[in-house]
Amino acid sequence: MADKRRKLTDVVSRKEKKLSRVKRLEAENRKLKQELDLLKKWQRFLAEEHQQDIDLSRGSDQN
Repeated sequence: MADKRRKLTDVVSRKEKKLSRVKRLEAENRKLKQELDLLKKWQRFLAEEHQQDIDLSRGSDQN
């Protein structure tokens, strides 16, 4: 009987560890998605700023 309890305890322990790992990976995945979204916004901002600089440069050449 004690052997069965030990096996059951081991199975439960492994499942808890797996669940804990999954939860940690899900949290990390959410964080990485947020960081990626922020980087994309920053990239768009920089591209717009660069385009404005180009447009201003072209405008001053025509004067």
